[in-house]
Amino acid sequence: MRFLFFIPNLAGGGAERVVLTVAGTLAERGHKVKILVVEYVVAYDVPRGVVVESLLRPGKRFSSGLLAKIGLAFRLRWHLWKMFKEHPADLHVASLPFAYEICHLARVAGTVFHVHNTLSVPLGRLALRRPQKAARQRARLVRQFRERHLVAVSRGVAQDLSREFSVPANNIDIVYNPFDLQKIMIMANGADADIPHDKFILFAGRNNSQKRIDLLIESFSMMEGDEKLVLLTETDDRLKSLISSSPRTDSIIVAGFRSNPYAWMAAAELLVLCSDWEGFGNVLVEALACGTKVVSTDCPSGPSEILIGDLSANLVPVGDAVALARRMRAVLDEPRIGVTDLSRFSVEAAATAFERLAEAASVSRCANTA
Repeated sequence: MRFLFFIPNLAGGGAERVVLTVAGTLAERGHKVKILVVEYVVAYDVPRGVVVESLLRPGKRFSSGLLAKIGLAFRLRWHLWKMFKEHPADLHVASLPFAYEICHLARVAGTVFHVHNTLSVPLGRLALRRPQKAARQRARLVRQFRERHLVAVSRGVAQDLSREFSVPANNIDIVYNPFDLQKIMIMANGADADIPHDKFILFAGRNNSQKRIDLLIESFSMMEGDEKLVLLTETDDRLKSLISSSPRTDSIIVAGFRSNPYAWMAAAELLVLCSDWEGFGNVLVEALACGTKVVSTDCPSGPSEILIGDLSANLVPVGDAVALARRMRAVLDEPRIGVTDLSRFSVEAAATAFERLAEAASVSRCANTA
């Protein structure tokens, strides 16, 4: 089968990594796989057998203005015509809102939209500051999702799409984010001279308001113990200020982005996800694959679907620094991490799901042309 994935770029990010992982696994299984990006920005290694093409020439960045989007829509239609005139894709998947909008403007039929986040939460926050802008963005997404088939990365995202954006439940498939669990375990044994020898709690993620590093620093500052707090993220003036104002400033380390975060996860006593919202919560699966304890806010969406059974006790209310501090201390003092089945998050499970989507799309096209 032939698969085409459309995404703004392949810069660092969870959605971009998911697309590359799915694409690489499908290529390994003998399928023809192409990733079409708007701009040629590639921060990850491209898997063998996967072809990357760009709407814009290398070095040119896209603009988010309406005229620029219309121009990109024309480029997309031309590119797809050229690409598909001999060998149409069995499944065409678009990821992230910018790609949805270009597909919508281009009137590209049959494209499946891959939704990686709980979209109503940031829209709700925007509505508190700029209600008219939030209303326009919500209406735009409703139009773009109308009569589309969607893939949600978690049950919570699927429920959000139905409840907040009027998407019929039978138009949504749930495909959990894929992880090469064996590769993660191998990379967890890798060496990094910068990993502290002291016991430490780990945060790994972007430095933005969604991820709530401020909440983690507040909770860590309440805790007793000799553990360090290591932040695998990029620093800025706001983060420096948060750290300098903490009574435990000397115990907080900003280690920056790491190409192999799994070695750090394996060395950590505990990984913490403290977000206000997610689509899934990749680092929780990755840390568990490394044999590391985890604590997470019970944010929409994903963590409650990952931390099930005994591990559900490690979910704390969103934004509650006291509850987070107490649970971190309790989990650090526990002798075991708890057990959950991670096979539902394997690359094989995700690839099989996309193969089934391609088969269903092929059947639907045949029925429509009959």
